[in-house]
Amino acid sequence: MPNIISRKFAEKDKEELNALYNLVAGRSRTVDKFEWEWLATPEGWGSMWLLEDTDAIKIIGHHGLIPIKFSYFGSPILAGKTENTVMHPGYRGKGIYYPFEVKFCEEAKDRFQLLFTTWAVAEHGRVRLKLGYNIVGRYAHYIKATKRSYLDKFLVNKIKGRVHNRFIAALLIGISKAGSLFLMPFFSRKGSLDTAVRLERVTSIETVAEELDKFWEGNKGKFGITADRNSRYLKWRIFDNPSIAYEFFLARRQSDVVGYVITRNDGEGRGVITDLIVSNNDEKIFNTILDGAVSRFKESGIHVIQFPTLSSDNFLNKALRRNGFVSFSILQRIGRRVIGRERQESVLMAKALDDKLAPAKVADPACWYYTDILTEGIQ
Repeated sequence: MPNIISRKFAEKDKEELNALYNLVAGRSRTVDKFEWEWLATPEGWGSMWLLEDTDAIKIIGHHGLIPIKFSYFGSPILAGKTENTVMHPGYRGKGIYYPFEVKFCEEAKDRFQLLFTTWAVAEHGRVRLKLGYNIVGRYAHYIKATKRSYLDKFLVNKIKGRVHNRFIAALLIGISKAGSLFLMPFFSRKGSLDTAVRLERVTSIETVAEELDKFWEGNKGKFGITADRNSRYLKWRIFDNPSIAYEFFLARRQSDVVGYVITRNDGEGRGVITDLIVSNNDEKIFNTILDGAVSRFKESGIHVIQFPTLSSDNFLNKALRRNGFVSFSILQRIGRRVIGRERQESVLMAKALDDKLAPAKVADPACWYYTDILTEGIQ
């Protein structure tokens, strides 16, 4: 049995750790991108624990928490986002990792009040459950199509990518095309609009940082449990992101900031709404900003738009359905059962480390304002 120790990350480890991540994840992340994600956050370095084989003198595992300032019903807390938990393939299945994460989770209490995992599935999910994380909820993958031909293409690509039996694939494609005709009237729905609200594209957050911070401070208590949208966080996560190009639109009514929306292209011809925040969760303002984002996608030739969130009956889910967004998550689960390829879904999991946080609220998806901005921010 090799002699395995745990220790904290040091800057000299970044090349070796990044190489281990690339090996396990099958990616080609650069050291610069590693530094952005783990060393350049607004809240300082991430908390990183390494597993080292002292006989072979090499790093063989990693557990990390990215520090993100959160708003817990308006109160500031520091959350740790689990990312890049990796174990060298040659050391898996030997019972090495779990005892170390028990230790890491205990040590995390010195810095964090909340831990969360956005992609808890398979072994990662089982480990977190043993550590006392709660399953907060499943994801709702909302879609809106503005042209049927683009929806058909989207569905065909999804089916072909997942179903390799030609007969079953052809059957599902036929069903999906008939279903798309049925769905188009639902996509056309939209809520009432506030015609005084205008979107302006922002290319440098420094020009609106003071206004944004004032806007968020006055509204953060309306969004339950979520990342604190201060300008420092938005600069790091959106404007300085080395992996994804975003567009940021500030919403104004006359001269007052009443919200914003962040969008991106997923690289396959589909649009993604990464984040949308409106003053006081006002329905008409939300409808207007969302409609403006959809219109901009259409102008650029994108006719299938996605809005990922957590499945619940909160304001965000209701607002999306009211504006013609349809959740495909249930249909995906049914489809997997039909073709006999059921698999465990990824879920959001969280663990309260501070006694002041109510476990029932932390575990309730309706208490979270969850958008794509809470994901890792890589392609």
